[in-house]
Formats: sequence, C-alpha cells, structure tokens
Amino acid sequence: MACSDVSLLLSTIHIALQQSKKSLKDLTSLLPVDKGISLLSLKSHLFLSYLHNLVLLILVKIRGESISEGKYVSIVERLIELRIILEKGVHPIETKLRYQIDKILTIVEKHAASEETHSEKIDALSYKPNPTSLVSEDTLNFKDELHKRDIYRPPKISSTLPSEFVEHRSRPNHTLRDFIASEMSLAPISEPSIGSNILSYGKRLHSASTEEQRNLERKRQYEEENFIRLPKENKRNKRKHQDFVFGGEDWRILDNEIYYPPLIKEGLVSKSLKRTEDQDDNVVGSFGVDFRKKKKALAKKLKSKTKKK
Repeated sequence: MACSDVSLLLSTIHIALQQSKKSLKDLTSLLPVDKGISLLSLKSHLFLSYLHNLVLLILVKIRGESISEGKYVSIVERLIELRIILEKGVHPIETKLRYQIDKILTIVEKHAASEETHSEKIDALSYKPNPTSLVSEDTLNFKDELHKRDIYRPPKISSTLPSEFVEHRSRPNHTLRDFIASEMSLAPISEPSIGSNILSYGKRLHSASTEEQRNLERKRQYEEENFIRLPKENKRNKRKHQDFVFGGEDWRILDNEIYYPPLIKEGLVSKSLKRTEDQDDNVVGSFGVDFRKKKKALAKKLKSKTKKK
C-alpha cells in the first residue's frame, strides 16, 4: 500500500470521526438517554467500545506492530471479550425481551403518530380477561370496609342463590303398612276365590308374579323389536318353581324340608338368634307369622334382583 493511499484513508477516518462526534453531541442533547431502556444503552456502549478497539487494532497493523505478543495483545483479548458479551450475553436477553421492547417502541410511535393522524393500533393483549369487571362497585366498597375492620371474607366472583331449607320426609314403610293392615286390623279383606286367578292351565299364579309378567312382557317386546330370541329360563329353576304350584294353589306346605330341615350343626350365634325368635313368638303369639313370611319373601326378591344385575 502506498503512502498516499494510507494518508487518504487516515484523513477519511478522521473526517468520519469528527462528523460522528458532532452527531453524538446532537443526539445527547435531543434524546433523554437516562430514561430509556438500560439494555439498549448497554448494547450501544458495547458497540462503541468494540469500534474503538477495532480502530486501535487497525492502527497497530498499519504501523506494522505485532499483535500476538507484547503490549498490543490486550487489544485482541478485549475485542474477543466484547464479542462474547454481545453474542452470548446481550443477544439472548434481547431475544427474551423482544416483545416488551417492541411494545414500548410501538407506544412511542403511536404517541408520535396520534398527534398527526389520531390513529391507534389494536393490541392483542387488550382483550385479556378483567376479573374486576365481574365484581360490582358496591362489593368492592364492602371489601374495603372489611379490610379496614380486619375481617376476612372469601371472594364471591359469581352470584349464587341462598340455600333453602328443605324438609326431609321419611319414605313410607310398605312392609309395616301391610303387616298392620293384614294382622292388626279387624276389617274384612276381599280375596279372590280359588281358581279365579289361574293362567296357563293352572301352571302359574296371576297374583304371584306381577313383576315376572312385566319381565316376560319386556322380554317379548325386546325380541319383537330386535328379531332375536333370548335364552330361555334354566330348566332346573323352572322345574323347581313349578313343582309345588298347581291348580292355583301353593302346595309347598307339604314339603317336609320346611318343617324338618336337614340336621346341621348350629353355631352359637345361630342358637342365640333362634332363642330370641322363640321368645318373641311366645310374647307376640301367632299374629306376627305372616309379617315374618312377607319379610322373608321380600329379602329373597331383593337377593334375586341383585343377582340378575
């Protein structure tokens, strides 16, 4: 490189530095940097320091001095340090704060543009929910009073209906009502005559299976609607049910197992229960026998329902 070219380059750098110095003085007088974003100020200072060290490195190279050893090694180390701070420190923080910085800049631009055009941009975050709008002013005033009294009250966001007192009614006991009507009442009871409630040639009682008839009707309707045949009742259960029902009468009274059960060794609990039943029979007499039979039949029905489910 000729001496004339070096002198021309140095004169150009000198003129550029004078102009930049003048422009920087004008900027400091125009812009209040102390109230700006500190990250951007730090970034500007780092860039300025990097440029200073870079110009110094160029001057050292123009003089022909060595930068790998001697007193000018610190210039290269300083440039590396500034480059690492800019790339690994400032840039990631600036990326994370990009939205806040852009928002502040748009606010400044809006404020400057509103003086001329009075136009505003819609911010997407302006549509975020505002929980205070759900609470009336009276509630807020009441909360302020409670805070003054140092009394804690849980917040009420949505209105709720006051709790009403509902009177609890106990369900009627049909078993007890049937027992009173059949055993303790002296009024005559109308009952169907023998053979008037026979169906299927005396093989089934009409009064004994109202629920069974409902199940059969439901089964028939399901078969007709879906065009399928459901599995029939087990032959053993059907035979057991029909053994003692004939001619409209229940002949299970002739079954000896009811009166002479098989000899099984009873435990202490069953003996004590049997003893209490015998004592109750002696006290009450015979007018609780039907009630116990009905109670036993209802227990069997409930047991069969649970098995079906």
